[in-house]
Amino acid sequence: LNIETTPTFTLNVKVEDSALVAGQRRSTSLTIQVTLTDVNEASPSFQNAPFAAAVSENEAIGYSIITVTATDSDVGTNGQVTYSIEGGNTENKFRIEPTSGLITLNLLVDRETTNSYSITLRATDGGGLTDTTTLTVTITDFNDNAPNCTASPYSATVAENIVPMVSPIVTVACTDIDSGVNKDIQYAI
Repeated sequence: LNIETTPTFTLNVKVEDSALVAGQRRSTSLTIQVTLTDVNEASPSFQNAPFAAAVSENEAIGYSIITVTATDSDVGTNGQVTYSIEGGNTENKFRIEPTSGLITLNLLVDRETTNSYSITLRATDGGGLTDTTTLTVTITDFNDNAPNCTASPYSATVAENIVPMVSPIVTVACTDIDSGVNKDIQYAI
């Protein structure tokens, strides 16, 4: 018997007495409707796990990152899945909607502080069976940092007879903690 494939079935029963003469036997028929009750035999299972997503560091609180899905072949309460974050949620940066699996930003993120999070997700069915997986959230750069020059302000003393464009006057050293093209620095006079 399996409630997931056949939740109910009908039995047709014929009841006959034991009269010695076959022609004198009396019978009746009845129908019995059998309804199965679910046993929580299936655990939820995340679909397409493990998960990965990217979020720009300039996204606002409440930004929708990804919706995770787990299925459970049980029926009724035993097949209802809820979601939670079980680990890796440093400073509660992320939130999961328990019934839909939608993961959103709960606090602002900063790539220069933490560029990736590995979050443990749990799906729990109505009978208490669970599945876990990971979500890796990569924080992408937004050009939010200006170049930092180590010895600013710079000054130099130059002899009046210096040959222009041949002798260096001062070396300027600057860095930018952004990434990719956002950290490339150009100097101009």
